[in-house]
Amino acid sequence: MNLRMIVIGVNMEGGEMTDWIDDLALKAKEKNAEELAKGKIRLRNAEIIGALLPDFWEALVKQVDNDCFELKKRLPDDRSYHLLRRESAPNGFSLTCEAAPPIRQL
Repeated sequence: MNLRMIVIGVNMEGGEMTDWIDDLALKAKEKNAEELAKGKIRLRNAEIIGALLPDFWEALVKQVDNDCFELKKRLPDDRSYHLLRRESAPNGFSLTCEAAPPIRQL
């Protein structure tokens, strides 16, 4: 249950009774403007990430491949450090240790 408490100030000096309604409407308008601004920021962040992600992904895969090669080169006798990168999805991969027993396919 969502409970909301509204505090209403009573103006004993003869002011407008609708002042509290005006205040409430103003706060709602400010909140909506704030939510709209946050939404625009989230959208812009998504655009930036979408633009930068392909280059980042390519660099990541290249670095992982280089590191796997270096491990194999520098530790040729220890197969527990020999890793293979395999594509596991359009935008994913897995690393498998050459010393590990093969995984059974279901």
